[in-house]
Amino acid sequence: MRDMLLTPRNAMRIVDWPFSAGQREGAYELSTGQRLSSGKYAKSAWAYAAMQIRATELARLPWRIMRNGETVENHPLREMLTNFGRESNWAEVMGASEIDMLMTGAGYWLIDGTELRRLSSPTMSVKADRSGIQEFVQTIQGTIVNRFKRDEVVYFREHDPDNDLLPGVPVIDVIKSAIAQEYEASRYVEAHFKNDAIPSLLLSTEQTVPESEMDKIIQWWKKRFGGSRRAGGVGFADKGMKATLLSADMAKQALVEIREQARNDICVGMRVPKVLLDIQGATFANAAEGRKFLLEDTVIPRADYYADVINEDLVDQVDPSVTFEFATDELEILQEDATAKWARLASAINAGAITPEFARQEMGWPETAAPEVQEQPLTPEQIDLRAWRRKSLKALRSAGSAAVEFESRVIRSTVRAAISAQLAGAKTSTDVLGVFDGMR
Repeated sequence: MRDMLLTPRNAMRIVDWPFSAGQREGAYELSTGQRLSSGKYAKSAWAYAAMQIRATELARLPWRIMRNGETVENHPLREMLTNFGRESNWAEVMGASEIDMLMTGAGYWLIDGTELRRLSSPTMSVKADRSGIQEFVQTIQGTIVNRFKRDEVVYFREHDPDNDLLPGVPVIDVIKSAIAQEYEASRYVEAHFKNDAIPSLLLSTEQTVPESEMDKIIQWWKKRFGGSRRAGGVGFADKGMKATLLSADMAKQALVEIREQARNDICVGMRVPKVLLDIQGATFANAAEGRKFLLEDTVIPRADYYADVINEDLVDQVDPSVTFEFATDELEILQEDATAKWARLASAINAGAITPEFARQEMGWPETAAPEVQEQPLTPEQIDLRAWRRKSLKALRSAGSAAVEFESRVIRSTVRAAISAQLAGAKTSTDVLGVFDGMR
C-alpha cells in the first residue's frame, strides 16, 4: 500500500468536534503520497531482514483495552486501532511504524476524526520551542501540504540525548557503516561471479595472432571444453599456445571476514539475534532461544514504550477511564518459560525453601491470586474443650474459681486430668485461656 498524502478539508480543529459515532467525521481526505526511499530501505539484505523481523514480531503482539483490571471487549478504541481507516489495519501500521522508527527516528499517526491514519515519516517534521511541540508539518516535494496540531498526532520517537522533543537517532544511521560494508561486499561477490573483466582462463602464445583469429580460437575452445559436462577433458594446443588458469581465490582475501563482521554489527545495532537471520545455519532449538531473546530484550520493552505513547496521545483523548496495553503474558513462547519457572518455584515451596507468597511475587502474580484459607471443621473433642473453656471463664468471673467439673465422653481422661489440675491454679482469664490453648 502506498503512503498517503493528507490534505485538509476545512480549518476546524478535530479536537473541537464531538467524539461520538455518527457525529464526528474525518477531517482529512486522502490522495497520493510519497514513499520511503527503496534504495535506503532495501540496500542491505541483512538490515532489511532485521527490520522486517522486528516489525513482524511487534505487529503480532496481542493487545487489549483495560478498565479497572478487566478487559473491555467493546470500545471505540478497539475499532480505531483494529481498522486504521479503510486502506490499512493494525498489523500493517504497527509494523510500518516500527520500520519508520528504525529508519527515520520517529513515527506518526494522525487522529482523523474517529479513524487513525499513519503518516509518511519522511514527509514529517516537528516544530518545537522551549514551551514544547507547536505543530507537525508535512512537506512533499518542497511544498508544505499539511500542518497538524500536537493533539492531532500520536508521536513516537527514538531517544536523542541532545533533544527531548525532536525525532531521535535512527538505528539505520547508527549501523550505516556496516550496511555499506555488507552492500559493497555483496557487490564484489556479484562482480566476481560476473568475472569483473578478469578472465578465468588465459590463452597465450609468443606469436602474433590477428584479432579475428583470436576470436576463432576462443570460440573453438569454448565449443571443445566449455560446460560442466566437458570438465576434465584433454586439451591440445599447437604453435606454442598455452592455457593459464586465472582465479581470484576469495578465501584468501579479507572479504569473508569483512562481510561477517558487517553482518554482526547490523545484528547488534538492530538488537536481533543473528541466528534469526542466518536461517541455513540455525537449528530449531537455537532459533527458538533467539526469538525468546528478541521478544524479552527488544520487542517487549519497545511495546511498553508504544503503549505509553498510545495512552498519552490517543487514549486520554478518547476515554481516560481505560488503558491500552500489550498482552505479552499471552505469548505462548514465553508461557513455556513461565511454566518451567513455576515448576522450579513449586519444588522450592515443597522443600520448605520459600513461601507461597514469595513464589507469587516472583511470578508477578497479585496477592489476590492467593487462595482463601479454608478453616478445618472442629473435632468433637475440640467442641467440648471450647464449651469447657467458656464454662471455666464464667465460673472465674462469678465465683472467683475456674476449677469446674465438666462432663465429656470425647475428651481423653489424661487430658481431662491435666486441665483440671491447671484450672485449680488459674487466677485470671488469661491463665484459663492458656490452659486450653496448650491442649490444641
